Amino acid sequence: MNFHNLFQGIIKQAELAYTKHRHTDGNFSIVGIGADGTETTKLDKVLEDVVINELHRSKVGGSVLSEEIGWTELEGEKSGYTFVIDPLDGTSNAKMNFPYFALSIAVVKEEQIVSGLIYNYGSKDTFYAAQSGGAFNNGRPIRIDSETPTKDNRLVLSRPFSWEESDLYMKCMMNTKRIRMTGCPSLDVVSVASGTFNGYIDYHPAKGLIKTHDILASQIILEEAGGLLLDETGKPLKLCLDVESTYNVFAVNNMETFRAVSTFFGL
Repeated sequence: MNFHNLFQGIIKQAELAYTKHRHTDGNFSIVGIGADGTETTKLDKVLEDVVINELHRSKVGGSVLSEEIGWTELEGEKSGYTFVIDPLDGTSNAKMNFPYFALSIAVVKEEQIVSGLIYNYGSKDTFYAAQSGGAFNNGRPIRIDSETPTKDNRLVLSRPFSWEESDLYMKCMMNTKRIRMTGCPSLDVVSVASGTFNGYIDYHPAKGLIKTHDILASQIILEEAGGLLLDETGKPLKLCLDVESTYNVFAVNNMETFRAVSTFFGL
């Protein structure tokens, strides 16, 4: 199944809802706790409702796994598809009006990611990939940067959450040519896919912080663009279909970048 038209309809409705609600009072007030155990804002819930309603209306069938509501079944025949959605990745950026937050949708069937969409509400950029079909930004093919030597790496990082972690991150920063911390994992991964960065690292030794819905759609986009999504051991990252599991993430253009970066983190 080609999900391009379905995704375009969802983007249109999500963008209309975001534009309508972004400046309303209490937009970022906490309205509950999501299925993943984190706080749900009013805007998170509004956008989730829009995306799920569009999936219901399409009669595509299957099920949805979402950050806020968890699992729900869709109207239509049993299709075997699971839609893993994060209607607003980068909520804090949206609250600050920093234009780097996104809608994320991954489609899974028989444990394989078959399609992925990332839509940046701030820039209106749309990233899309289908299994064995390549990766695209606004309809144009994208590819990882395979030319930059590791000494000139450009990395996007998470932030340290302890003094112990800060030593690791500082070593990485002092040995990397360009560093950014942007706060939206889905967009950070596709920024590697598009060649803007050579790697995205979100490493927290205890158990990791990234969840499946944060990056599943980005994973297929990165891999179709020639990149790698790895765990802290350098093996392909296996994401479970739940909203509770957490991971350390190394999204890189190649293994050379992983080997260079992992040493900064003592791996």
